[in-house]
Amino acid sequence: MDTQRIVVGVPRETFPGEARVALVPAVLPQLSKAGMDVIVESHAGEPAGFSDESYVAHGARIESRDDVFGADVVVQVRT
Repeated sequence: MDTQRIVVGVPRETFPGEARVALVPAVLPQLSKAGMDVIVESHAGEPAGFSDESYVAHGARIESRDDVFGADVVVQVRT
């Protein structure tokens, strides 16, 4: 059976003063195991203390904002 993976996008938060990010790197292996690929907007995790490199090390791809908002599912703290 050929199953297509779901793409989850994580944008950088733009609400003034918002320092959280919707997904932290530590949860990415569980999402991958569940059949999801994660794309993260460049610098999305920095206000929360997570570098782009930490996301890549846990299996995410760093993509543009347009790519993130084109994902199957977009998760963010504030809309």
